[in-house]
Amino acid sequence: MGNKKARVTPEAAAAGHYNMGLVYFFCGDFAFATEQFERAQSFDKTVVAGIMNWIYISKNCAERITNQ
Repeated sequence: MGNKKARVTPEAAAAGHYNMGLVYFFCGDFAFATEQFERAQSFDKTVVAGIMNWIYISKNCAERITNQ
């Protein structure tokens, strides 16, 4: 193989941040999950279906925890 530099497409970056958001969401770190979902959206709004729902849900969970 040659010395080719890897290129990350916006779609791949969005998918990576989306997956990280899911990991942190299910680990209960809703604030960081929200950050990852928002970063995913900033790379590509079309690659991840339902990203706005995940942003809303994770923000809502984070607010509930801080208000307890």
